[in-house]
This record gives sequence, C-alpha cells and structure tokens, in this order.
Amino acid sequence: MRHVSVQLVAVFTSLAAATALGQSVTRVGISNAVMGEDGRSLAGTTVKWKSEWWEQDTYTALRWTPETGLVVKHTIHSDRGMMVVDGSQDMSTLYLTINEGTDWIYSRLYQLKDGSKSNVISSGLSVRSGGVSADGSTIAFRTNFYEAAPSQASVWRSGIGYESIGQELGVSSLTSDGSMALVTGSVFGHDTRSFLWRRGAGLTPLSLPGDATAMSRNGTWFVGSTVVNGQTYLYRWSAATGAELFAAPKGVVVTEPTNDGRTFLVRVGNLSNMWHDGEFLSVEGYLAKFGIGLGGVDVSNPTFLSADGWSIAGPSAGGTFIAIIPSPGSSIVPAAWAVMMCSRRRRRVVHR
Repeated sequence: MRHVSVQLVAVFTSLAAATALGQSVTRVGISNAVMGEDGRSLAGTTVKWKSEWWEQDTYTALRWTPETGLVVKHTIHSDRGMMVVDGSQDMSTLYLTINEGTDWIYSRLYQLKDGSKSNVISSGLSVRSGGVSADGSTIAFRTNFYEAAPSQASVWRSGIGYESIGQELGVSSLTSDGSMALVTGSVFGHDTRSFLWRRGAGLTPLSLPGDATAMSRNGTWFVGSTVVNGQTYLYRWSAATGAELFAAPKGVVVTEPTNDGRTFLVRVGNLSNMWHDGEFLSVEGYLAKFGIGLGGVDVSNPTFLSADGWSIAGPSAGGTFIAIIPSPGSSIVPAAWAVMMCSRRRRRVVHR
C-alpha cells in the first residue's frame, strides 16, 4: 500500500485545544503509520539499524491507541524490510508485507492476528492493499508480478481463501463488511472505467460521471472527478441522490469519503485539503470549526479520514499526525460543533 521507508516518524494526537480542555500532544516514533477505521488506532513500524556488517536490521510492527500507547505486535531481523500495509477497525489484526528473496527482493503479504502470522497470502514485486474489513478477516489487494506478467486483483478471506477479481485492475476501497470493493481498470479491452465487485457476484460496471477514486466504507457513496466543457469537477454519487458535481481545480484527486458523504479528502499535486459540504478547507480550517487547535503540529498533508469524519491523520513535519475530534456522543463537545452541524454552504451542479 505504501513504499517501504525506514525513516523514524512521530505521531501527534490532538483530542482538542490543549488550552481549552487541558489535553496535550503526544509523540510516538513509528514509521508509515496507518489509521484504523475507528479513528482511534494507528499501526506502523520502527527499525533499528545493525551496528556490525554481519548483523541484521530489526523491524518491529507496533499498534498505538490513546489508551494503550505503543504495543509491540511483531518483530523480525532482516536486511529486506517490513511494513504494516493495513489493518482491522481497531488495528488488532494487521496485514504486513515482508520483503524477502535472494536474487530478487519481493514482497510477501501476511495476516498478523493474536500474535500469530499466517501463511503467505500473496507475493510479488509489490502488494498494494485496497482495504480491509472492520473485523480484519478480509483484505482486497493488487499484486504486481515479475517478467511483465499482468497484475492480479484479489480478495482473501481468513479461513476461506481467494476470490479473483481480475487482471490489470486496481482496488481502491473495501466496505466494512468486506462484501463490496471499488475496482478500476480495463476489462475485455474496453476503456478504463469503474466497477463494483460483489462477493460471489463478480464485477458490475458503474454509471458515474467519471472514474471513481474511492467508495465510503458503507458502500453508499462514490467520489471521483470529471471534466465537462473544459471545467474540472469533483463529484459524489449515491443511488439515492444521483451525481452532485462541484467545480474543482484541474488534476484533483478525491479520497476517503465519510459514510454520510459530507466530507472527503482532496489532493491537487502535492497540496492536500479537505472538502466538507461544498467547501474546500485546510485541515487546520476544518479543525478550527470544531474549536480544535493544532499545538504547533503540521497537519497540511492529510492521508486518512475516519468513516465518521471525526478523525484525521497523515504525514507531518518530522512525523505523522492524528487529530481526534470529540464526536456528538462525547461528553466533551466544543460549542463550535453545534455551529458546524448547522452550517452548510453548497455550490454545486446536481445531475440526477
């Protein structure tokens, strides 16, 4: 899912403005952190470099939550590398790629559950996760092989095994129950387009304004971009609403839609922002609407957004940030939250 990196990073958590609620920023050294669907768990790796040529580097996979701090999940001694590519809702079940091989370096995908590593799920030049079910039993992924062999998109279920999706296809999203996946690519020589994969039913073409780049975890919302008369639009689509188009900069990429379709992440080149109810916002601006300060943390490059929209995470200067917004059911809710829920500014072209 992400390229192997051995740089140390830090994780920052901001539950609310420190001055208002007395909460502080926490730094945890893990690399390439991924966020669980619950928005309160992270997993990543650390590396200890060997000090002598005959030794091996030590890679450790760790899980973090505000309650437990860092917990070691798996350790290997290797010159090749290990990375956490995805995990269950609370990151109690992890999926790891371990780089192995002699003449060639190749990645092997494993499931790590209850401290036990599964047999090899897949192996190839690279293995990219397209999503994991909330309970951690199912993963959708794409494997790139050697010698110009076509890549393979697949779904694997613990205790059951594989179901092939198809060749030369990409998988970008999996529903929480693992029953549906968003797939993009060319099938039977047709132009690139988006498909919905359903367990046991295969692929169904999607009639969308343009190729979809992400699907919400409940399978309701699809987001992507399109061009109409030279103008770029991002769109969100559901069966209930049809397509809603919003003017956007050229080259926009849309990811991480929430289950209510109101919020998602947008990227143009190296610049990342958020979109909420028809408005483009920086993460700083989005958090400010909830009365949450940054405490000096750089949050300009969001990568993950929880399904409920209350947690955001991504790379930061010298690390990775996670901001957890008090939800409506929380006993601590900033007064600005009520204002946010009532404020909707929409500029859109609606196609149904």
